[in-house]
Amino acid sequence: MKITPLSHEINLAPDNPIRGQGLHASTIYTSLYQILDPRRYKKDSPPDPVRMGLGLAWEQYLERLLPTQRITAERPGELTSPHGFLYSPDLFVFSEGNKVFRVGEIKLTWMSSHEWPRSATNGLPPGFGKWTTQAKLYCHEAQTPYATFYPYFVNGNYRTNSPEFLPLEIEFSARELKENFQTLMQHARNERLL
Repeated sequence: MKITPLSHEINLAPDNPIRGQGLHASTIYTSLYQILDPRRYKKDSPPDPVRMGLGLAWEQYLERLLPTQRITAERPGELTSPHGFLYSPDLFVFSEGNKVFRVGEIKLTWMSSHEWPRSATNGLPPGFGKWTTQAKLYCHEAQTPYATFYPYFVNGNYRTNSPEFLPLEIEFSARELKENFQTLMQHARNERLL
C-alpha cells in the first residue's frame, strides 16, 4: 500500500454568490460582538473554511429534511431592509395555515449544549447572545415575534461527546425586538457602518 497525502486547492467555503453588494446585517451584529466579547469574536480573523463548509452542508441537509417532517419552510434569500442593510434569514417557517411564520436559524456548533434549554424558560444563556441578537434583528425586519432555532451541537455537552440536535421556538416581545434593533442601529452609526 502506498499513501500520498494530497495538497488540495478546494475552497470549502466559497463566497456566498447569493450575497449582494452593500452592508449586511451580519457585519453589524458581528462588529457589536467583537466589542462585547473580543476574546471570542476576534477582529480580522477569517472564518474557518472547514467549519463553514460543514455548517453550510448542515443547512442544506436540514432544509431538505424539514418537508419530510411536515414542516413548511422556505429559504427567503437575501432581503433588503428599509433601513439600508441586507439580511439573510436561513428560513421562514410557516404554521397555522401559513398565517403565522417564524424566522428559522440553522446552526452547527462546537459549543457545548450543557446550558442549552431543555425545558421552558425566559432566555438563552449569555454564550448564545449573538444568536439571539441575530434572530431578534431578523424577526424585527420580517415583522414577526417568532423564531425557531435548529442547532446541531457536534460534541453535545462534551461529557459524552454525543452529537445533539436541540431545536426550540422563541417568542420575542415587541420591546425586545425594538431595543435590539435600536442598539444595533446605534452601533452601526457609531462604527460608521451605516
